[in-house]
Amino acid sequence: MSTNCRHVAWSEGDVYGFAGPIFGAEEDRRAHGGVSWTDTCRGCGARRGVNANQGWREEGPWGPSRSEREGDAARREAAAREAVASVPPLQTASLDSEGYVITSSKTLDDLPASWVEAAKRARRAVLVATAARRNV
Repeated sequence: MSTNCRHVAWSEGDVYGFAGPIFGAEEDRRAHGGVSWTDTCRGCGARRGVNANQGWREEGPWGPSRSEREGDAARREAAAREAVASVPPLQTASLDSEGYVITSSKTLDDLPASWVEAAKRARRAVLVATAARRNV
């Protein structure tokens, strides 16, 4: 995580009802029951969760900067592309770029178990990369 930024917070996104304590924060129950939101650092784009209730605040630790989140997403996308490319096409089945199985077989039981497992790993890698990109 970025340590050279002094983190100047500004609120981004919606304010919503209290949903639970902030992960990684020192719990202050006086700040529970009110509202929650996400602060974003103006300098580096790091984010943290905040709970507030009648003047009491519970602030979570600053997370990774925007550039660190983008780097993580790029690494996960590269790993997903590699995982999809590593699954060899069969005569009756292949994977598309998102890791979906394209097959003329009626069930996956008709395909080799090792190929199906590799296809599942590739699809999971695509889903992880998609989630990482959404977190940027």
